[in-house]
Amino acid sequence: MGDHDPGAQRADLFGKFFWRFINVDQHMAGAKCGQLIQFGGFRAADNGDGIDQAFGLDTKGGASNHLRLQIQGEQQLGQAGHQGYDARRTIHWSMLVANRINQHVALIPIIMLAFHPTKWMMITSKFRSGEGMTDDLLERKEGRVAILTMNRPDRLNAMSGAMLDAMLEALGRLGSDPETGCVILTGAGRGFCAGGDVKAMAEGTEFPDATMEGKAQQLRAKMETSRLLHEMPKPTIAMVRGPVAGAGLSLALACDMRVASESMKMTSAFANVGYSGDFGGSYFLTRLVGTAKARELYYTADRVEAADALALGIVNRVVADDELEAETMALAEKMANGPSIALGYMKRNMNAAETGSLRDCLDLEAWHHTRTGMTEDHKEAAQAFVDKRTPVFKGQ
Repeated sequence: MGDHDPGAQRADLFGKFFWRFINVDQHMAGAKCGQLIQFGGFRAADNGDGIDQAFGLDTKGGASNHLRLQIQGEQQLGQAGHQGYDARRTIHWSMLVANRINQHVALIPIIMLAFHPTKWMMITSKFRSGEGMTDDLLERKEGRVAILTMNRPDRLNAMSGAMLDAMLEALGRLGSDPETGCVILTGAGRGFCAGGDVKAMAEGTEFPDATMEGKAQQLRAKMETSRLLHEMPKPTIAMVRGPVAGAGLSLALACDMRVASESMKMTSAFANVGYSGDFGGSYFLTRLVGTAKARELYYTADRVEAADALALGIVNRVVADDELEAETMALAEKMANGPSIALGYMKRNMNAAETGSLRDCLDLEAWHHTRTGMTEDHKEAAQAFVDKRTPVFKGQ
């Protein structure tokens, strides 16, 4: 962002002062500032540089420095907790609405009118009309496990705008919900997700904006689903049966783990429709199978059966079709009832290890390990070890 970018200046100012106005706990300040900058329509660079600037952090230096900023951000925000300190990541505006700040809801119109009046009018009109509520994505809870089901079985759960908007809202909300310990993403009917709606592509209605810039911005906004699946401080599992293709495969790869049925068949599919790929598939697949195999699977769009996907390390487990839900739920419940703060920090460590140096990963592990050692869950586990019993974790 340039020094004279008014959006950057507003984002920087907003990040500096907003948490003081609403008097939130410091461990939530980073998350709320990030949410509000996105909420107000500001572009805080690729990794929320406006937020980094707001907390006095250096925003230059690439991937290695990126991890140092994460550590510095935690230190400056105090005992950040597993959901709060992530000051660099801007989150979809809908997370703000659902993120337990109803006591400050009266401030939202004032903030929005000051920084982005047009967007505020659009948002409020959508809520008044009920737009954005859809059957294209179903949500249910079983204990501490949330299950999101893409629900367009007649089109192999091809993505729709309504589905992705609902997914963005749900992932943001569930990511900060203390009563949710794990999220499962799956598809209704015989398949997981066929990716984009090819019929809408052919009709030219996939993205209504006429300009290239507008279409790209609309697509990028929808692609936040992949980032939230990958970065939310909860384990995420793709429960995959039948066909999975294109952006649907990207969503599955964005999850922490994939449990597949024996009937699963996956393909990148993009080459078949003349697209280069979206929703982070190239990022995730390269890290799972290496650059040479990832390029082969993208360039050829070859189909990969479940057993081969397991051998390549693309999926974690392959089970019989009639056992898929039970096996996935058992895995999800084990993690959902575990030490949720520690699991959130484990996820951050793993994500950091994908791009960071050893030195920076060691620094991050030291901070996170010390932080989790101060939790009630750690104390309970240590006492349970002494007492020779199973610990009961409470996510505290």
